[in-house]
Amino acid sequence: MNLAFDSYMRVASVTSPGKLRDRNEDSFSEMLLDGCFLVADGMGGGEAGEIASRILCDEISEVIAGSRNDPPGLRKYNIQQKLHVINRKILTFAEHRGYAQMGTTLALLLFDTWNPRAALTCHIGDSRIYRLRNRKLYALTCDHTIGAELQRTTQRRDAKSGFMDHRTNSFSHILTKAVGVSRTLIPEWTPADVSPLDRFLICSDGVTTMLSEPRIEAIINASSSPEDAAADLSDAVLKAGAKDNFTAILLEIHSSLPSSIPHSPEEELENDYIAQISEERIDNV
Repeated sequence: MNLAFDSYMRVASVTSPGKLRDRNEDSFSEMLLDGCFLVADGMGGGEAGEIASRILCDEISEVIAGSRNDPPGLRKYNIQQKLHVINRKILTFAEHRGYAQMGTTLALLLFDTWNPRAALTCHIGDSRIYRLRNRKLYALTCDHTIGAELQRTTQRRDAKSGFMDHRTNSFSHILTKAVGVSRTLIPEWTPADVSPLDRFLICSDGVTTMLSEPRIEAIINASSSPEDAAADLSDAVLKAGAKDNFTAILLEIHSSLPSSIPHSPEEELENDYIAQISEERIDNV
């Protein structure tokens, strides 16, 4: 028996083509029962980007659906393997259709099925994951863009998040990683701890291009629920011009967390091994 995610978290989401685009190339999946949430921002224009982001969300949803009773290491392994399959599928689709460019970002938050105080982020590109704790907004991902790489190289980091401002720096939109644009795909996995009353935001750059981090922080702090936060963020992005598609998933952790699920030393060892090798192997070739 594993954790019941819907017993200690609440979720709401919003997505929009914005004011200037005819199509919404963003896709998202919120799988509350399985403790997995993701945003994908398609690239390539029109149909190509829309299809790429939808492929990613559909394929990840398929592999994670019904996995709430699986060990956390196995869930990570299955997502990692599926991402290689998705990468090849998008590349092949683009080749067959003659698309010059087709791909998608990924920002994924995966909660631990054994430990309610643990989660993993997996991201590729410049869609972001934030955690609001004690009314302070913290970035849990770091963009895969030329701007972010230059910033890390020169150590000219923003004092709060380490991000270049999406609203003012053109290099912050030039991706160095995306799903479906290269034969080699290296997702970035990072552990994230979870505490009572934490709030999480998963969003495409259509949000962060229009709103500064202090503004996002203020909006989430002023909201009384994930539903209100999603609606208020949407209103703020639209009022700011909404020059791109935008998507946001808002999560709120309850004031108390369930106990961890005990497992035998053998199960713990096997789980740790699977989690460790998940980033070292490509079995779906």
